[in-house]
Amino acid sequence: MKVIDSKNAVLKIIKEDIINKNVKVSIDDTIPDSDIGKFTLDGKIARVVSPFNGFNPNISLNWFDDSLEQPQINRGEFFWYVFPIIEKKTKIISQYFICDYLRLRRWVLEFDAPLGNDHRDHHDWRCTIELLDNKGTAYFRWGDEPKDENRKTRIIRLNNIDELLQEVEYIHLPDEISDPSLYVEGAVKTVSVNIYERDSKAREKCIDLYGYDCVVCGINFEEIYGELGKSFIHVHHLTPLSEVGDSYVLDPINDLRPVCPNCHAMIHRKKPPLGIDEMKNQLQ
Repeated sequence: MKVIDSKNAVLKIIKEDIINKNVKVSIDDTIPDSDIGKFTLDGKIARVVSPFNGFNPNISLNWFDDSLEQPQINRGEFFWYVFPIIEKKTKIISQYFICDYLRLRRWVLEFDAPLGNDHRDHHDWRCTIELLDNKGTAYFRWGDEPKDENRKTRIIRLNNIDELLQEVEYIHLPDEISDPSLYVEGAVKTVSVNIYERDSKAREKCIDLYGYDCVVCGINFEEIYGELGKSFIHVHHLTPLSEVGDSYVLDPINDLRPVCPNCHAMIHRKKPPLGIDEMKNQLQ
């Protein structure tokens, strides 16, 4: 299937989802550069990965040197990967999966070489997205990588436009502060944080001081889940991004706290979000 056909088909489904799910995400069909597979999603460039015996998404080999640079295709950068999912019987694109490049970067770095081959020399890796059930759950795997459904980070939800926003912030699991540009609901602006978040130092500095225990409920995922839970925790912004100016200098010690996913979700159920002490008082 041609890239332009894949893009047109998946854009139609995404636009319908934005309306049906009432998601406050902007979408612009205009091609941002010379690449016909690109469009703009919530102010950032998205690139459709056309299915052809699986997918071959472009990556950056500099990721292996700890770079956080965005991937490129046709000499232009992009932020979102958009995977159209084809029904095997009808050959029609009926679903999709969207992820930012930082999520794909994590999957790249956790992947062992397929059958001993040196995959690091290639800018495009073959991957597949395999359905797990009839509820829109799927598994993301690289090439001939063994499928392991216990690897929870690879289990994904399709038609996931509503996952791109959580309250007024993007939430990236498990490293939700790695995106340097965060959408602010109801405002025509982008809040850009400083270099600390671009190179993930903010999260590291916060956890270096406070550790991996949730500051609200005290849960430590390694103590409960063993190796699977090691180094897992969310990092919460104490000051909602909707309350800061167009730009601000983030202080990882004073502005961030480690919280578990449950407490993080409960904090954001109120507008403005509950404070840490307020959240502690909610515990039964």
